[in-house]
Amino acid sequence: MLSVLVALIAVSGCESQRSAPPPGSSVVRVSSADLLDEVRARDTEITVVNLWATWCAPCVEEFPDIVRSVSAYDSTRVSLMFVSVDFDEQIPEMLTFLRQQKWHGPAYFKQEKDNAFVNGLDSLWTGAVPATFVFARSGALKWFHEGKLAADSLSAAIDEAL
Repeated sequence: MLSVLVALIAVSGCESQRSAPPPGSSVVRVSSADLLDEVRARDTEITVVNLWATWCAPCVEEFPDIVRSVSAYDSTRVSLMFVSVDFDEQIPEMLTFLRQQKWHGPAYFKQEKDNAFVNGLDSLWTGAVPATFVFARSGALKWFHEGKLAADSLSAAIDEAL
């Protein structure tokens, strides 16, 4: 089983937040439970969650395609979360990448140990990135893909989930 190797140190006093500042000013560290709580707290019908890292070439390549695909939908129906699995020392690089991509959402960052995080999202996920999940508002998993996405496959998954 391929697992994402991520060693993280908690930022003192930093806990998961529902409304986080934009990238560049803060990082929102999330566990799998925090992530699912955030999915359930959103007012959209579905939430696309992409797990990525700056060191992952396919993750970097697919990032703009995912943004474009999700942007084609009404933002009251579909929302998007990017969760970095980078190493702690790569946070500045992660934030720079998000700014370069003109990403205006929160800078989510995985804080939980690999196995707990992987199993907390879906036990069939190997932990490889990129990984994309489509969740219903209830937190139920509607679709999952491990590996680089084709834009049309994500759009088809969103259409089916709606």
